[in-house]
Amino acid sequence: MLKSATTDTLHQTGAAETKMAQQAAGKAELIDVVTAISSTEASLDTAMAVRDQVISAYRAATTFSTRSEGSSTGPLCRGRAHLKVCALKGS
Repeated sequence: MLKSATTDTLHQTGAAETKMAQQAAGKAELIDVVTAISSTEASLDTAMAVRDQVISAYRAATTFSTRSEGSSTGPLCRGRAHLKVCALKGS
């Protein structure tokens, strides 16, 4: 899903850039440029929302897995980046 949103955003961005170049050359109407930019913005908003959901799911999964492993030192031992710190503390 993230790949699809990213691909769509890249496609929309390319289309908007093409319309801007055409308008600068006098070959496209300004309304077409505005429409292309609005479409790109909507695609980018969608991609960012999907990215945020993926990050939230990852954080929830890593927090759950470290808690289920018996970590009792609190927020310092959440996520993979902190597992080495937790191991050094002996937890």
